[in-house]
Amino acid sequence: MRDAGLGVALTDHSADVYSLALERVIEHNRLAAALVDSANLSEAEDIARSVCGSCEIDYERSKAEAWHGADRGQITAPDDDAIRTFELDAASRGVDYVTFRRIAEATDLSPDAARNLRRHLATTRPERYVWPLWSVAAPTAATARA
Repeated sequence: MRDAGLGVALTDHSADVYSLALERVIEHNRLAAALVDSANLSEAEDIARSVCGSCEIDYERSKAEAWHGADRGQITAPDDDAIRTFELDAASRGVDYVTFRRIAEATDLSPDAARNLRRHLATTRPERYVWPLWSVAAPTAATARA
């Protein structure tokens, strides 16, 4: 998933929530077991690095640092072209819907531009906005009229 853009099938069970006793989670998940005695986020990050070899927060920090200083809030014409190219590519791979975060990451939008992405797309192409997702499939005549 994450940056690789791997698909997730949406089914009637996609929104199901499952419950598992904490003891069972700790029994089957090394990271969860190691985190039991952590007292703060810094400790949890260190534990995650030692158990998993990396920490997701480090990844997010480095991504934010790469964008720092290059922020601009507007979606530009080249951004919109990149979004349309991303849509076509995703649709050609059989993808029907994507998150706005995925679009922002795949098209290298700055954080400020990413914050404006949903409004921009919903305004410019409302027929593709299927809350909370974005349809990359070509709109049908029925959805274009709706």
